[in-house]
Amino acid sequence: MIHIKTKDASTSFIEYDGTLADKHRLLNILAQFRDNVKRLTTDKWVVDNRILPLLEEIYEVEYFVSPWKDIGKGLKYEPYEYQKETVFFGSEKNSALFLLPTGSGKSFIAITLYNELKLSNKVTTPGIIVVPASLKYQWVKEVAKFSDLVAHSVDTPSKAGKKFDKQFEDCDLLICNYETLKNKAVVEKLKAINCQFIIGDEIQKINNHKSGLHKAICQFNDLEYRYGMTATPITNNPENVFGIFNFIDVDLFKTHGKFATNYIIYKGYGRVAGAKNVDHLKGKIAPYIFMKTVEEISDQLPELIVSPIYCTMSNKTKKINDAIMADLKIAQEAVDRLEKQIPNPKELERNPEYKQWTAKIMAYQTFAQELADDPRLLGMSESNMAHQYSVDGLDSPKLNVLKDLVSNIIDADETVCIFTKYERMQRLLINELQSEFKDIKIAHINGSMTPEERYEQAYTLFQDDPDYRVLIVTEAGNAGISLSKCKNLIEYDLADSYANQIQRHGRIKRADSISRISNVYQIILDESYDTIAQRIINKKQKYDAEIIQSLQ
Repeated sequence: MIHIKTKDASTSFIEYDGTLADKHRLLNILAQFRDNVKRLTTDKWVVDNRILPLLEEIYEVEYFVSPWKDIGKGLKYEPYEYQKETVFFGSEKNSALFLLPTGSGKSFIAITLYNELKLSNKVTTPGIIVVPASLKYQWVKEVAKFSDLVAHSVDTPSKAGKKFDKQFEDCDLLICNYETLKNKAVVEKLKAINCQFIIGDEIQKINNHKSGLHKAICQFNDLEYRYGMTATPITNNPENVFGIFNFIDVDLFKTHGKFATNYIIYKGYGRVAGAKNVDHLKGKIAPYIFMKTVEEISDQLPELIVSPIYCTMSNKTKKINDAIMADLKIAQEAVDRLEKQIPNPKELERNPEYKQWTAKIMAYQTFAQELADDPRLLGMSESNMAHQYSVDGLDSPKLNVLKDLVSNIIDADETVCIFTKYERMQRLLINELQSEFKDIKIAHINGSMTPEERYEQAYTLFQDDPDYRVLIVTEAGNAGISLSKCKNLIEYDLADSYANQIQRHGRIKRADSISRISNVYQIILDESYDTIAQRIINKKQKYDAEIIQSLQ
């Protein structure tokens, strides 16, 4: 018997459970179509759907109709098969822990799960999504991108001011960060709404049962539908299991004391030495866990996943940004006026006023990008023009996002390459990450290095020394280095052109890459110069698609 499960419009999974003799016959048939067949295990393959009629003529065939085939109705995108399967698992249970690799689309899964429960009338009130603080605004964007659901980010009264009550009105999803749930007023508002659904992204943040974040989210462990998502549930020791499941199902282990007695081995001074009764523990938590590995989902994903991650600037930073953009507009208008007055290009290039204004345009663009990256960059500028903008005390939202991304990647035992335009930003990032992650080493490449020094940093250290988990590169690394062992790239600021962006991405997407799927994260400060750079790149990418790629 051959079991067939449709994968997509062109391919299917097939699984064989017949006699050995008939299996050899099947292998001979598949060998004839080796270019259209991919082996998964000794008895499972992905095949081109055009082969199926031949198999039906020879074997008894059973088609599997997935119970999750209709999941995703009302969304703007069709979920991948594994995403549908994940949502189906969650929708059939009141609580679950989703263990999914980076790049698997956890935000889309969470949105789809809430949407599915809402469509089936299992949930009739707004849902709560709890995320790291640096990604809260990004989640609001994701909800709008993938669905017609309305999401509001939730701030504390001190930050929201008069808009505090408005945050909880006329919406489907309330996006909170873990720290926000420590606020009494926020908790009271959420309780008053009678929320039925809560899901925690990067749920490993609450795996320490003594932490304030754990206690904050566990105020909602009585909601009817409770879920957690992570790629790395255990970041320290077996006690982390209790921390997470005290939220997922508070009745599973009752108290930490009982959990510790049954499953934890301690050494002196209460230090955890290991776990005991592991099989029994796995049996207790297994019904709640849905897990997919990179290998299981790789065939359903594109080879390069580019994920823009948005964050917001403070009101103080926005005032500085607005001032720079206003000066940039004045300079651009002056250049436009001179170009109309002096139609001769050679004469225009010699005009002192034109030279002055074009230089100012470049300076203001640089100031705006530096402010977006980290206000300290603008403060370090050697230009006298930059000193008119006071940046003392301003923070960097992009830096907070970067730290969260790097933390998740390191926890998943992976490496990451980070791109920035500026050597000064590179130095700041090295200092910040070395301070944050004391157990890892950081390699770097910039334009002041010799070819030999670049080789040592990229290959001898980053590629071959397991202690080096991060490589920070300026534009000097756009070409000439092959990071085939690295599957994660972060663009701290966007490339100057679409061509340079392709060069950047090409550092990790190699013919000899050890991973079929590579992840690119673009950190974008909304309403800053980042969004202008993004529009420029998207425009040039459109030209490439319309003119060049259409020739294929």
